[in-house]
Amino acid sequence: MTATHRHHRKLRRHGDETPANILEVGVELHDAIHRNPALAYEHGLLVHSWDDPAEIVADVDGFTAALKERR
Repeated sequence: MTATHRHHRKLRRHGDETPANILEVGVELHDAIHRNPALAYEHGLLVHSWDDPAEIVADVDGFTAALKERR
């Protein structure tokens, strides 16, 4: 069984616990999101404090493809 992390698209300190703000992601993906914040914002895996996560698509496949292109 692969370990998962509960990722907050809008950072936890902004207090959004709605389902649209939470992604269950693998440990490696979670680390990659936080190591590549500009790319994560571009693909909706991070959202700004003033954004509504329900209105922004989280494109995990696009994010992982973009990471592979950078390698």
